[in-house]
Amino acid sequence: MKKRKNVIYNVWFAYVMFYICFKHLFANDNFLYLIMDVIFFMIILEGIYCEVRINNRAWWGLFVVLIIDMFFTVFYAISIADAVKFSIVYLNFIAIGFWFTQLSGWQTVFYKWIKAGCLFHLIFTYFSVIFTEQALKITRYFYTDNVQQTVVRWAKEFNFYAGISGQTGTNAFFFAILIGLFFAELRVGHGNKLTRILFYASWGGMLFTGKKGLLIAAFLSILAVYCATCRKAIKRKLLITSSVTFFPIILLCIIFYKQLYDLFYFSIFTRVRIMNGMLLTIRERPFLGSGVNSVGKFTYDGHLGHNIYLQMWAEQGIVGLIILLLALWLTLRMTYVRIKGRSINEGSQMSSFFSFYMQVFVIIYGFFGNPLYDYNVVVTYFIAIAAGFADIRPNNIAMRRTLATGVKNVNICD
Repeated sequence: MKKRKNVIYNVWFAYVMFYICFKHLFANDNFLYLIMDVIFFMIILEGIYCEVRINNRAWWGLFVVLIIDMFFTVFYAISIADAVKFSIVYLNFIAIGFWFTQLSGWQTVFYKWIKAGCLFHLIFTYFSVIFTEQALKITRYFYTDNVQQTVVRWAKEFNFYAGISGQTGTNAFFFAILIGLFFAELRVGHGNKLTRILFYASWGGMLFTGKKGLLIAAFLSILAVYCATCRKAIKRKLLITSSVTFFPIILLCIIFYKQLYDLFYFSIFTRVRIMNGMLLTIRERPFLGSGVNSVGKFTYDGHLGHNIYLQMWAEQGIVGLIILLLALWLTLRMTYVRIKGRSINEGSQMSSFFSFYMQVFVIIYGFFGNPLYDYNVVVTYFIAIAAGFADIRPNNIAMRRTLATGVKNVNICD
């Protein structure tokens, strides 16, 4: 039975990796969700057979309430069909995260597959840096002509590389995952020299994408995980160091204002235009919002506001924004409490560290990106939350009987 469960987990997370890392290769991704649901249904049946105990957790309820609120805004959205799909896919990912919170022993399988997919993109990015012309000849088979022209311009004019994904932001997200995973391994002492090399190589890959916002979000997330897990004496030193370096950094920013403005000009210009449009939408319907994807009428990529908080307020009103903030804060707080607990083992620590990293990353990147409106980021986020709590308590009948009676029972699923 254990072998069957391992096979199911490997099939599932191999597919999840394929979805996260290669979904962008398909113009129509509807069939991907159908396959995902079929495999997920098999996992649910396996869990029912193994008598998994359903343990409700408050933060999943908040995300469900957020989806219910989203459904109410569907009826006055710009495109009802797109809004319904977005809501259903979101609900699907929440169900996946909730169910895997009830299971245990799957985290290492997930890490294995997601590393493989993200490392593929990392290797291809370095290949693109060294052999740019050859890499561009390969990517033309995956992109439309318009996307290929953009990728060529990025590579030749700016030395920014989109890899196979066709988007520098998507490519950078893969490296952000690797950074979090390798840092978690190193933090619990499981890493080796290769882990360190790949950790630094992931930072290099992110630099080659040119996504400064993602780079800052990843760095601050690593800093947050380190501060959450280090001793109080080290925290005080970090606080003093940060206080001492803060004012010189501000002074340098003032001195080199023009250079920084030129560096960030395009991003600032487009973000300000989008932000003004969202603020206008908020003023029109501040409480209930203007409907899912309503910001698409003034964004250049059709539906993304490059600020999840303003976009949530514009589309689902102040009600949706409050629910989102509560859900983000509660999950982060509970993960931090788990990290500070002394009862978890090293394997659980790594999952908790990675979970904390991904949550902080999404919260920070949400101020200037679209993490909760990008499907591959959303599913990674919910699985990371589940990984941090999946083995917090016994998850089957046999384990509970052992704890209650002191007599070890053989579980048919082990």
